[in-house]
Amino acid sequence: MAVLALERVSLAFGPTVLLDAATLQVEAGERLALVGRNGSGKSTLLALLAGELQPDAGAVYRLRSLRLTLVPQEPLFAPEHTVTHTVTQALGALGEAVEAYHQTAVHLATASAQEAERLLAQLQTLQSRLEHGDGWRLHTQVESMLSRFDLPPDTPVGQLSSGWQRRVSLARALVGDPEVLLLDEPTNHLDLATIDWLEGYLQNFPGTLLFI
Repeated sequence: MAVLALERVSLAFGPTVLLDAATLQVEAGERLALVGRNGSGKSTLLALLAGELQPDAGAVYRLRSLRLTLVPQEPLFAPEHTVTHTVTQALGALGEAVEAYHQTAVHLATASAQEAERLLAQLQTLQSRLEHGDGWRLHTQVESMLSRFDLPPDTPVGQLSSGWQRRVSLARALVGDPEVLLLDEPTNHLDLATIDWLEGYLQNFPGTLLFI
């Protein structure tokens, strides 16, 4: 069954035509590598499939409720947001609860006795919210990804180098259990140990994979 499809899609930037009535069908579980010279439109194709670009003509189809994640070459994050906030954004409302639980626990460690009482009550409220959803599994998953990529949870993303921001981008992509992963040169700026881990993860990834 197709999870993604292009139907006679055309796209041009000024006089440069990247796609001309292109048709593509991506089946569930497929693994596709996009190969071509620089400027040939590989990144543009991924952006079209992810819905971040609209074609000049034709249509892009995605399976309804598809969990799709694009990891671009140059991730764009709000520099003031912490690593934890940035990663948990991929999880929606429950992600907000996961981050709030983390931040409250961090503040509790250095709080005065009076402030600690308020924070404990807040933790109990957040704990209840996490228990009524899939929150604890997501909480564990976030901590696991931060640990796997050796990321500092409370550091603002803007203080990180390009290589570390690439790690944040990958952690954010993988934490949401995507069904389709679109990876634009994912090993850029990564060290060999992280590349080895990522290759192992992708070998066992059960979903659909398109990469450059």
